[in-house]
Amino acid sequence: YRIVRPSVDGLAMTHLEKRVLADVRLSMCEQALKHVTKDVPGFERILAILLSDGSMVWERSRLNNRWQEVLHENPSSVLLWTKYLDFAQTEHIHFKFASCRGTYLKCLQVLRSSYDSAKTASKPQIALNYIYVFLRLSAFARDAGYDELALSMWQMILELQFFNPEDAGSEVTSCDCWK
Repeated sequence: YRIVRPSVDGLAMTHLEKRVLADVRLSMCEQALKHVTKDVPGFERILAILLSDGSMVWERSRLNNRWQEVLHENPSSVLLWTKYLDFAQTEHIHFKFASCRGTYLKCLQVLRSSYDSAKTASKPQIALNYIYVFLRLSAFARDAGYDELALSMWQMILELQFFNPEDAGSEVTSCDCWK
């Protein structure tokens, strides 16, 4: 917003001004995506900006469909999954606890598979992202009134860390206790 009106904070802009600016930025992002491939640094950031600005311009159904396309094409993007969690948790019209929890669980599955297939150097960052998403999921459950679910999630994690049964690896990630 500072590029358009340097002396004015983005919060002081009217809704119409923000929408027009978002429309211009959408066009710029779409043009950039035509010339940038997935392996170029900043590709995911362009997609995140596109979807963020799209939330100001597009209808909810189009935005949701676009999110689904982007996540399908970039399933291991931590940045995009985090932004999608923000979107899913603030989608007031179609919000349901179960569907939002499902989004968190899907994100955790994607992070787990990304961790398993990642190179050693990137594993610590993926693990930190996994912890961040897990923390958000437990806070979300607690804030939604599911205190016991949030507490039991942490209890399970602690028990697995301190009393880890050797053969529980695949059973824990696929168990129904997350639901």
